[in-house]
This record gives sequence, structure tokens and C-alpha cells, in this order.
Amino acid sequence: MNKKMKNAFVFVISAVFMIFAGGMVAAQNSAAVANRNTALRCLKLAENCLMGSDWSNAVKQADLGLTYDDSISDLIYVKAAAEINLDKSKAEVIELVKEAFAKNNWVGYNKNGARILYADLLSDTGSYSESMSLLDSNPLIYSADAEFIRIKNFYRMGSEEAVNNARLKLNTARRVYPTDIRFPNIFFMFEYLFKNNIELNGQNYVMPEIVKNI
Repeated sequence: MNKKMKNAFVFVISAVFMIFAGGMVAAQNSAAVANRNTALRCLKLAENCLMGSDWSNAVKQADLGLTYDDSISDLIYVKAAAEINLDKSKAEVIELVKEAFAKNNWVGYNKNGARILYADLLSDTGSYSESMSLLDSNPLIYSADAEFIRIKNFYRMGSEEAVNNARLKLNTARRVYPTDIRFPNIFFMFEYLFKNNIELNGQNYVMPEIVKNI
């Protein structure tokens, strides 16, 4: 085989290889796109189940979506939000929410919902400052859920300043969200608790002026 024939042979082999490799890459890309689209369809179904309080099917659809694309944070969040309503332990659900934030691949509008769920779980497990920071970080979340969690955190911190902040926030929140019964419920729960503790210690309870106003 002369030099020209060798060069031609090498060229043909290289061209065939490039065409084959290109076809493989195209096929892989096509499969990845198809998998992602299927995962996104599962996400929509999972979100609908979540909105309808169909917790079990929300988990099933989220899990199915994750088998097609496990990088989507929204799917992990929806699963976590459903599982907390299926009485999964807070520790298990916190790990799921952490994973969603670690992936940091949000395709919809679920990130703020995930922040609220995470902040609520942190509050319920004693991480009050971390919970507050999560809600207050940019962009700050202002909603009935977020304000309720902030009030819980302040009351639970227990210092005089924190309790006063809880009362101030509650006084505002009850006007902004007059039909949300969580605010009067948490107010009476903690204020009765403070009153009873003071009286059990043999002291006279003097109702603060802001409590009278609320």
C-alpha cells in the first residue's frame, strides 16, 4: 500500500469514527433530553398531588421523576414536603431538603417553599438563629408562613428582647393576616405559658402593655 493509499485509508477510518462518535453523542443527548422532560412531567404531577394533599402519590411521582433525573431540586423538595405530612421524622425530611439545596437546580418556583419548610424544621429542632437567617437572607421572604415561623423563633429564644420582638411581629401579623388563626393560637399558647411559669414561681404576673393591646 503506497503512501497516498495509506493516507486515504486513515482518513476514511477517522471519518467513520467521527461519524460514529457523533451519533453516539447525539443519541446520548437525545436520551438525556427525553429523561429530563419525563422528570419534569412527573414534577408537575407531584406538585398537583401536593396541592391536593395527596401526600402518598406526591412522593410516588417525585420518586419516579428522580429515577429519570435526580438533579432536579424541585422533585426532592416536593418529596420532602409530602413526607413531612406522612409523619416522616423531621431529621429525615431535613436531610432531603438539604439535598435539594445542595443540588441547587431549581426549575420552577419551589425554592422559597423549600426555604420556608427548611426554616420551619430548623425552628422545631432548636436551630432558631439558623432558621431566621434562612428566611431573612436575600431575597427576604415575607408571607404568613414566614412571619409565623419568625414569631415561633422569637418566642422560643426566650430572652426578654426576643419575646418583645415576637409580640411586636405578632401585633403586625394579626392585622395583615386577620383570618389566619395560627397567630392568635401561638400568642395565647406562649403568653399563658409565661403567665403560668411566673405564678408557679410565686410571683405576681403583670400583663405587659403590648399584650393588652394584642
